[in-house]
Amino acid sequence: MNEQPENQPGIVPHSSQLEKRTRQDDLVRDPDLFRKMLDNQASELELRNEELELRKREQEATRQYAEKALEMQAQDRREDRTFHRGLSAKLFGFLITVLLIVVAGFCYALYLNKDQVVMEIVKAVVYLGAGGVGGYSAKSIKVAKEEKEEDDEY
Repeated sequence: MNEQPENQPGIVPHSSQLEKRTRQDDLVRDPDLFRKMLDNQASELELRNEELELRKREQEATRQYAEKALEMQAQDRREDRTFHRGLSAKLFGFLITVLLIVVAGFCYALYLNKDQVVMEIVKAVVYLGAGGVGGYSAKSIKVAKEEKEEDDEY
C-alpha cells in the first residue's frame, strides 16, 4: 500500500527504490565494480563447493568410523561368547571332577563300613545347600524390592 508508482509525474519514488536505482546505475557506469561483484560471487561459489566437498569427506569419515566400530563390536561379542563358552566348559569339568572325587570318597567310606561318616557328610552338604539356596532367595527378594522402590521413585 505504501508503494508508489514510479512513472507518474510529480510523485517522488520511495527511498529504497532510489537506492536500488543508484546501485544499478553505479554497476552500469563502473564496469570494475561489476567485475569485482562477479569475482566475489565466483569466489563464494568456490567456497560453497569446497564446503560441500568437506562435508562429503566428513560424512564419509563418519561412515567409515561407524562401520569399523560395528565391526569391532561384533568381533568383541564373538570373543566374549568364545571366552564364556570356554569358561563354562572348564567350570563344568571342575564340578564333574569334584563330584567324582566326593562319590569315590563315599564309596571308599562305605567299603570301610564308615556309614556314619557318610551320613554326617551328607547332612552337612544338605544343610549347607539349604542355607545357600535360602540366602540366594532372600537376596533375590531384597534386590527385587529395591528395584521396585527405585522404579516407583521415578
